[in-house]
Amino acid sequence: MGQGRRFQYGVGATIGLGGLALIYQQVFTPIFDMADSNGPFTHVLTSAHNVVPILIVVLLLAVWIWMVVAPVQQERNRTQVGRP
Repeated sequence: MGQGRRFQYGVGATIGLGGLALIYQQVFTPIFDMADSNGPFTHVLTSAHNVVPILIVVLLLAVWIWMVVAPVQQERNRTQVGRP
């Protein structure tokens, strides 16, 4: 995959994850706030409420690290094989 294509994918993934973060903030956060704080699923809701933002950030970091590391690995493979 070329660098331009990789950059397009990275920008698309960033926009998609940004949209996901906005949807989470606008839709799911009020739903979590409406949940009963003493109900049987309180620990599950609290865990989900804490894990989802971290998951979004981890996915975003993974995409951008892939965008930086993949060309370096591609170039190393190209020099080891000896192709021009």
